[in-house]
Amino acid sequence: MEQYEGRFVKKTQKTKARLYEPTPLARFVTERLREMKMRQSEFCRLNQFDQGMLSKIQNSAATNLSLETVLKLAIGLSVPPEKICGLIGRLELHDLVTGAYSTNFQLR
Repeated sequence: MEQYEGRFVKKTQKTKARLYEPTPLARFVTERLREMKMRQSEFCRLNQFDQGMLSKIQNSAATNLSLETVLKLAIGLSVPPEKICGLIGRLELHDLVTGAYSTNFQLR
């Protein structure tokens, strides 16, 4: 994908171009990495994050993230997981994690 006037362009095999609006997550991650003065490769190396996945996130190609991806991204970007969950419209993931910690588990 190439960037064109703030939007992402995906060229098909027939050289037609389709415009994609960046997702809120793509915008946030790109801006946060810029604020941190960190390249994609450095972020991935330091946080054991898959560079292919980060590229897909920044290019708005990944929309269904796993809980592990959400948590690693939040930790690496130094933001609460709730921020990432909100950006992808999956606040139930945050509720799931916080609910697990608030459960009183009893050993048998």
